[in-house]
Amino acid sequence: MKSIKSIIGILTALVFLVAFTSCDNNMNRSNNEKSEVEMKMEQAQKEFEEEKKEFKEEVNDAIEDFNDQIDMYQREMKAEGKELDAETQQTLDNLKEQRDELQEEIDEFGDETNENWNEFKAKVNMQMEKFRRNVKDFFTPDQQENK
Repeated sequence: MKSIKSIIGILTALVFLVAFTSCDNNMNRSNNEKSEVEMKMEQAQKEFEEEKKEFKEEVNDAIEDFNDQIDMYQREMKAEGKELDAETQQTLDNLKEQRDELQEEIDEFGDETNENWNEFKAKVNMQMEKFRRNVKDFFTPDQQENK
């Protein structure tokens, strides 16, 4: 009788030991899976931040190119003793306004999140392409001859 009780006690202890070890292994596996998910989320966030940085640089480059072209254009006009007519000045003012709007969008850029990033990027891309087209049109040789 004592040996049956001791066998039952040993078996009960073994069952608890196996159950505890199994739970511990499941917890470790769960922690590893959680760490893997966290790593993937961190990687996705890094990629998102890098994409935002590159996009901001692209827009800033377009703005800087325009500023350089305007500076050169104004120096040439001054060197030749020419002044802008009212229509040309209005066109130039419109380009500067578009530049300022783009700059404002980029300055507010840091607030964008993953959810509305694609919408924001598409909107700014459209603005930037319109701006680049208008700048190109302004500085084409045919346009310059008429001024």
